[in-house]
Parts: sequence; structure tokens; C-alpha cells
Amino acid sequence: MLDYTIKAACGFMVAFMAILAWSKTRDFERTCIASAILLRFAGELLDILCALHILSLPEVAYCGVSIYIMLFTILPALLFVLGFICIIINA
Repeated sequence: MLDYTIKAACGFMVAFMAILAWSKTRDFERTCIASAILLRFAGELLDILCALHILSLPEVAYCGVSIYIMLFTILPALLFVLGFICIIINA
């Protein structure tokens, strides 16, 4: 139970900092990175709720990959990559 609390608290702090940074600058690179952080945080919360049996998710798949994995794992990684590529190009 303590590990879930620590994971949620750390995720909340990171998500709060992402929202704070996003509100200060609205350039495309930081928007992509902040969106990726928020999606990862939502995925962590979803994992915690499922592990504690508070929430039960149906198995929904597209092309053999779970929709939840696409949304909370693959999409944040793509947003991070896109944001960092834009930072490198604009530097």
C-alpha cells in the first residue's frame, strides 16, 4: 500500500509541475512534453486503481494491442519523442 501512495504522490507532483510549466509557456514542444507527462500520470493512477481492485477495465484491443496500453504507454512516448525532436530542430 505504501508503494502505491509513494507512486501516486510522486506522479501528482510531476503532473502539477507539468501543468505549471504548460501554463507559463505554450510552445508546441513543451505542450507535447506536458501532455505526455499527464498521460503517464493518468496511466499510473489507472494502474493503481486496478491493482487495488477499485476499478475494473474491460479488455478492448485494436490490432492485438490494448487500447489502454496505446493511450497510456505508447502515446506518451511518441509525444516525448515529438517534443524533443522539435526542441532539437529549433535549437
